[in-house]
Amino acid sequence: ERTLEAHMARINYGGREAIQWVGHDISERVALEQMREDLTNMVIHDLRNPLGSIMGSLQLIHTAFVERDQTLPVEKLLQIALKSGQKLYRLIDSLLDLSRLEAGETVLNKGYLQPKSLVQEAVEQIQPLALSKEQIVKVHVAPDLPTVYADHDMILRVLTNLLDNAIKFAPRQGHITLSVAQAGSEMLFTVSDDGPGIPPEHHQRVFERFARLEHIEGAKGVGLGLAFCKLAVDAHGGRIWVESKVGQG
Repeated sequence: ERTLEAHMARINYGGREAIQWVGHDISERVALEQMREDLTNMVIHDLRNPLGSIMGSLQLIHTAFVERDQTLPVEKLLQIALKSGQKLYRLIDSLLDLSRLEAGETVLNKGYLQPKSLVQEAVEQIQPLALSKEQIVKVHVAPDLPTVYADHDMILRVLTNLLDNAIKFAPRQGHITLSVAQAGSEMLFTVSDDGPGIPPEHHQRVFERFARLEHIEGAKGVGLGLAFCKLAVDAHGGRIWVESKVGQG
């Protein structure tokens, strides 16, 4: 389907009155405006949720102190506020880092990392989200793994983004597994789940900026997480890909 914009005017043509009709194909402009509107709505949606959790927690903490109500779980509320604040930071950092990575401006702060420690740190960050959906997160680390030379913060965010995605789409009481093993000269990190799966025709598209799979019900997102993962892994000279069948996670 195309979108046309028409302009008509009465003109004098060779001594006779005529109607001049000029049509412009504005399909691309309309599609761009729709994309901009969708993006704005998605970003607002993703910012409002953690911000709402922070404000709700702080209001309850305020009530606990003002009314000296010792029944309110202040420590738990503080943890919720902190986790929500971290989620806001991750979203904002992803928006900023995507542009930097695409422009090749991000400087990698590489060092030698222990794969086991990296995996454990990633699981600790997402564990509260998994618990909220009664999901089980398993970790498999091959023995005697060598260190990896990588940017700690960036690869940690890659792993947490992948785990967050798995939690988002896996069912309640589902299972998520994070594995790491040596594959030749490479280190292979794998995140698997028992969610709805991804059709083969979308295996590459999921790594595009703002890409979302409309056929999957449930979670909404801006579509930045996997785009960031690909750019970050590419910056390390690595590879990232999907192995999935519909209905098989």
